[in-house]
Amino acid sequence: MNLSFLAKSNGTTLQDHISDVLQAVVAIQKIYKQEYPEEWWTALRYAALLHDLGKIDPAFQKKLEERKVTQSLPHSILSIFLIQPDNLPFTGDQKEIRQIILSAVAFHHWR
Repeated sequence: MNLSFLAKSNGTTLQDHISDVLQAVVAIQKIYKQEYPEEWWTALRYAALLHDLGKIDPAFQKKLEERKVTQSLPHSILSIFLIQPDNLPFTGDQKEIRQIILSAVAFHHWR
C-alpha cells in the first residue's frame, strides 16, 4: 500500500511540501522571533503542519493524477474537518489560538 500522498501536480509529496512550509516558518521566525510571543510561533507551526491535510482526500489525489475527477470540497475546508481542535495544545485563555489556527488552515488559499 502506498501511503505517499501528492500535494502538487508536479509530483511533490504532501510530506515534502509540509516540510518545505515548516522550513519557511523557521526562516521567518529567525528574522522576527522577538516581535511575536512564542505561542504565536507554535500556532504558526501547527497551521503549517495541518494546512493541507485535506489533500489526502481520494478525489483530490485523483485530480492530481489527472484522472479528471472533480472535487466537491476544497482541500483547505476539508482540512479543518480532519483536525481535532481539542488535541491542539492551547487551553484556557489560549483557546482562541485554536480558532486562529483553524482559520489559517481554512482560508490559506482565499484572497
